[in-house]
Amino acid sequence: MEEQNTEIQLIAMCRDIKDIFIWGSSSHAGCTIEIIEKKGMHNIDFLYDPTLDKDIKKHGYEVISCSFKELKVLLKDRKTKGVIVAVGNNFVRKKVYQRIKNEVELYFVNAIHKSCIISDSALLGKGIVMLAGSIVGRNSCIGEGAFIGTKSTVGHDTIVGDYSNVLMGSSVAGKCDLKKTSVVAMGSNVIQETNIGEGSVVGAGSLVVDDIPAGVIAYGSPAEVVRDRPDEYKYL
Repeated sequence: MEEQNTEIQLIAMCRDIKDIFIWGSSSHAGCTIEIIEKKGMHNIDFLYDPTLDKDIKKHGYEVISCSFKELKVLLKDRKTKGVIVAVGNNFVRKKVYQRIKNEVELYFVNAIHKSCIISDSALLGKGIVMLAGSIVGRNSCIGEGAFIGTKSTVGHDTIVGDYSNVLMGSSVAGKCDLKKTSVVAMGSNVIQETNIGEGSVVGAGSLVVDDIPAGVIAYGSPAEVVRDRPDEYKYL
C-alpha cells in the first residue's frame, strides 16, 4: 500500500465544505461538536434530531426536529453542504447514512480529535468520528461512519468495517477484521488475526481470542457467544 498523509488528504477533501450540520443531539453529538469547534475547519449550522417533539437549543446550537422531508427543503435554502451523523447506535447510524445517500446530496465530514495518532498509511472512510487519544496503526482501514472511542487502539493491518464501533479504552490488535456494524465495547481486548462477524457485539471488558460469528453477543475472558443480536438491539 502506498503511504500517504491521511490528515492532509482529509483537509484537501474538506476544504470547500464550510457549513455543516450534526445529525443527533445526545452526548455523542456533544463530543463530536467539541472536536469540530477545536479544529475550526467547519461552521456548525444546526443540529438535527427527528426524535424530538419540538425545536430546542442544546450544546449551544439550535436543534431542529422536523421531518426528513422538511429537512430536505430546509437544506435547499441554506449553504449547508456537510453532515456528521453523531448517533451512537450503529444500526441506526447505518440507516441514517443510507437515507442521506439516497435522498440528499451531502458530504460526510470526519470529526477526528487533534490528539489522535493515525499512521500515514492508514485509510479512512467518510463520516468517521474519532475521540481523544485514539490510535490507528500502519496499513489499517477505518470504514465509513465508524466510531473510535477515547483512548482506543486499532493495530496494524486491521479493518474496522463500515458503521462499526470500537469503544473507550479498547485495543484491537494487528491483522484483525471487524465486519460492518460490529461493536467492541469498552475496555475489551481483541488479539491479533481475529475476526468479529457483521453486526456482532463484544461485551465490555472482554478478551477475544477466537473468531466471533455474525449477529451475536459475546462477552467474557475469553469471550464466548451468549445469544443472538437482534437487528434493533441497542447495546448502549
